[in-house]
Amino acid sequence: MDCHTSGPGTGVFITAGTSISGTGGYVEYYADTARTDLRARLEVDAYGNFYTVTAIDILTPNGSGFSQGAYVSVVMPNGSRRNMPGIVSHTSAGCNACHSSTGTQSPL
Repeated sequence: MDCHTSGPGTGVFITAGTSISGTGGYVEYYADTARTDLRARLEVDAYGNFYTVTAIDILTPNGSGFSQGAYVSVVMPNGSRRNMPGIVSHTSAGCNACHSSTGTQSPL
């Protein structure tokens, strides 16, 4: 992520985003394509934002500078799920890498 990497806050964002679908729900980070090995669940706040400054092991680079990456699912307040295609890594853990005017996916 290129934003929120320094400043007076509580830490550097490991992953973050904003849901235009409203508030509530969760963003989940899995270690496997079957989405059975949940490693982190972030709540979408009252402003539609989610973020963490706490390390997520599958998004933490190893000694060679690579991370395992995560399979991401968005859980809406009504319980419906949307699985993101592909995998995100520590270099693309900001949702705007794909969900923006220059990305390949529409906003959620």
